[in-house]
Amino acid sequence: MSLPKIVPPSMQQPGETSRRKIVFPRVPSVLVVALLIVLFFRADELIGTVWLRQYYYWTSLLLTLMMPGIALIWWLRRLNSDIAWGLFCVAAFIGVVLNTNLLIPFVLVGWMCGIVMACLRADLILVGLIVLYPLIALWRKHQGRSDYALNPLVLTILVITWVVVLGIGFTPHNAEAEFPGALKAGQHRYYLHLYWGWLGDPDTLILYECNRFGLGCSAAYEAPTDTYRDKNPTLSLDEERDHLIVRIEDRTLYQQAVK
Repeated sequence: MSLPKIVPPSMQQPGETSRRKIVFPRVPSVLVVALLIVLFFRADELIGTVWLRQYYYWTSLLLTLMMPGIALIWWLRRLNSDIAWGLFCVAAFIGVVLNTNLLIPFVLVGWMCGIVMACLRADLILVGLIVLYPLIALWRKHQGRSDYALNPLVLTILVITWVVVLGIGFTPHNAEAEFPGALKAGQHRYYLHLYWGWLGDPDTLILYECNRFGLGCSAAYEAPTDTYRDKNPTLSLDEERDHLIVRIEDRTLYQQAVK
């Protein structure tokens, strides 16, 4: 029994081609998580889910505590999973202790990240780096090089993700805000959004109108800037006239027919 003859690519005759299968590099799971995080924190702009802003502040705090654990799990992905999760719990505990004892510096860091987000769209830079990673990894794989040199890029993406999370979570309309009223009427959902003035600025009160799924929200009414925080703003429905009513204490600020 004769074995098939293997012809090296260098000795192939013209017209003969060697088929090379393109193997795409594996994208680290932390990059997928980072992309999902930035999409969640930008959903209010991308798909108009303004009501998600009420969760951004506390979610940013939670993710900040989890970031050291996420980084540790990524670095220790080849070790036993129990060890990785154990170190994650230790890192989260240390994060809780540090954030409890260093609350004021932590808030200042959050404000600084908010300023960075206001001046520089770090979320767009983050998405660009996440998209760039598989392209660089594919090029390095084609060159026969290891992906180990891309670890600094992954760490950079994690750091920028942390800046984006804190920056969006600590912006005034997320950190110092509340939704005093929300209801569904007709084919729409309505949300009353109040965010308090920053450093002595007046408060802002906005009524958002969304579709029946809570998407595509847009401002239907913006009250004149004033101090509303202690005036108990409410959103109610007059079923007899089929009207929405925005009230401050006993005073009607705005009303519109339900669509």
